[in-house]
Amino acid sequence: MTRAKLYWLIALLCTAGYMWVGYHWVGGDAGEAPSIVGSCMIKHTTGVPCPSCGSTRSALLILDGRWSEAFLKNPLGFLAIGLLLILPVILIFDLLKGRETLFKLYLRGETILRKKQWFIPLTALILANWVWNIIKVL
Repeated sequence: MTRAKLYWLIALLCTAGYMWVGYHWVGGDAGEAPSIVGSCMIKHTTGVPCPSCGSTRSALLILDGRWSEAFLKNPLGFLAIGLLLILPVILIFDLLKGRETLFKLYLRGETILRKKQWFIPLTALILANWVWNIIKVL
């Protein structure tokens, strides 16, 4: 992926993420079952929650200061909030200073994830989260 494509993709995804969380935060559905707009398409289609089901509700609970509830809803909410806070800052910094910090981080992360000692445990964590979502009938 080129630097320009990555930066556009991150800008688009962060904007969509802020809009998504903002839509649900204004709607006040933190911790509650989401409306059809907030439903996971995988769960809606198959009846089985995906590994990230509950991430929006988790993010809203984090913003509400209910961290333990957020973790129990879905720990990936912390990752989502972290990325939504950090990525735009690094992106803007790079664009203003003409640097490639974010692009280099992406390339380093891609290299790390290609190594079995990182890929297998991270995949196992995602699968464990998926099983947990299924067991708790999210």
